[in-house]
Order: sequence, then structure tokens, then C-alpha cells
Amino acid sequence: QYEEAREVLATALSVAPESRRGRALLHTLRVEQLEFLYQQVPPHRIPVLSVATRELKAFDLSPQETYLATRLDGRFDVATLTVATPLGELDTLRALRKFLHAGIARLRRPASD
Repeated sequence: QYEEAREVLATALSVAPESRRGRALLHTLRVEQLEFLYQQVPPHRIPVLSVATRELKAFDLSPQETYLATRLDGRFDVATLTVATPLGELDTLRALRKFLHAGIARLRRPASD
């Protein structure tokens, strides 16, 4: 329920933007969400598409998610994608988790494992 908590905190901060406690809670939430997502989508694993690129239209993906999906060619691990795509770390991890759950992508071990 990270997204719901983030929305509640963002709303509270819009009312009281000077709230140190609110900003601290939002930061803590982000840190915990990243930790959770990295457990689901480990940084050293390599995401690859499980569907053909032309089939991506059948999924309800945002333009940013579609962009990320087209980059899953087996060359980049999760850690590289989080810094190499314009989505940012949190949104990249969220999208990758969504892809895994929807069957759009799978995680491969690096060749050295």
C-alpha cells in the first residue's frame, strides 16, 4: 500500500509543506518502497521481454512503460536500467514489477552466475 500512503502524505504536505515530519515520513516511505521493490526485482538480474514488441499494445501501458519495455533486450540489468532510463529509479522498479506480474517480462540471471 505504498502508493496509497504516498498519496496521503503528498496531500498532507500540500496543506502543510513546511512539515518536517511529513517530509521525513515521505522519505522513509520511499526508502522502504525501494527496498521492497529491489527484493521483487533484484538489481543484478536482467529483465527480458516475454512477449514480442508488437504485442505490447495489448497491455495497458503508459508511454513511459512502453519505452522501458522496448529497452528490455537482455543487455542491461535492473540496476543499469534504473539509472539509464528517464523514468527514475522508483518508477523504473514499479514498471518492471508490473511487467513481471503481467507476464510481459521475466528475469534472467547474468551470464557469470
